[in-house]
Amino acid sequence: MNLLPVAVAAGAACGAGMVLVVREVWPGAPNLAAALDRLDAPPRPSAAGAAAAAGAGAGAWRGLAAQVGRWLASRATGVAVPVDDLRLLDRPVEAFWASKAAFAALGLALPTALIALGWLGGMSPPLLVPVAAPLVAAVVLFFAPDLVVRSQAVTARAGFRQAVAAYLELVALERAADGGPADSLERAAAVGHGRDFTRITDALHRARLLGVPPWTALAELAEITGVEDLRDLADIVALAGHDGAAIYDTLAAKAAALRTRALADAQAAANAASERLTLPAVALGLGFVLLVAYPALARVLV
Repeated sequence: MNLLPVAVAAGAACGAGMVLVVREVWPGAPNLAAALDRLDAPPRPSAAGAAAAAGAGAGAWRGLAAQVGRWLASRATGVAVPVDDLRLLDRPVEAFWASKAAFAALGLALPTALIALGWLGGMSPPLLVPVAAPLVAAVVLFFAPDLVVRSQAVTARAGFRQAVAAYLELVALERAADGGPADSLERAAAVGHGRDFTRITDALHRARLLGVPPWTALAELAEITGVEDLRDLADIVALAGHDGAAIYDTLAAKAAALRTRALADAQAAANAASERLTLPAVALGLGFVLLVAYPALARVLV
């Protein structure tokens, strides 16, 4: 394999880049004609107009992605889709399919470009490689959005579980202040901030508009998000709403249990991260040992 053309092309590219950098950094004499043209140029569009134009372009791309996603979703009936995770993340199925198509296209394009560069450099891989490598990369990257969505859903559920623990405490305080079951749920949700409390508040408002009990809305939200602790809260408050039971102690105990479990999960995650950090240190030490021992081993073996 002759690497001389590749080395010459790389050296020329590096030299051209250095020349361009020096040319841009080195101050030069101003061009009078260009300066006068800038003075007589029409006014630039405002920032609001530029933002509107950028938003229109992004909207066009989103519309195209939605169309591609709908087309794929209507035809790919045998592929499993994490619907529950997407509902938790508030992402449409069309956007998920569009991301899968984009990743698959990237898997096709990237190996093809690398193989083309190898051919230009004089490499001649077997015929199976240019055919199989893009297909394998496309299949692997096609399922990459599934892993990303599952990972993000796990993080979102953990955050929502913490919000439910705080919400339990607030509901318990409202009940201790002689608030009604429905009023306690709504007032406690109005106190909190953030995406998770907004989701709870929206569910309670929707229940009020539909004329259903608020604990029913919380049970439905628990089914959507996959956080069973919210269903437990709905059952406890429903018991108070139907039978007038005193539920302060039950809510406080449930909130304490949630905080304890969240602390245990955080400690387990920290321990797992600490264990993962040992692998780079071991690899670095092993590499250093091999670097030091290689001359002696080479002398002995040769």
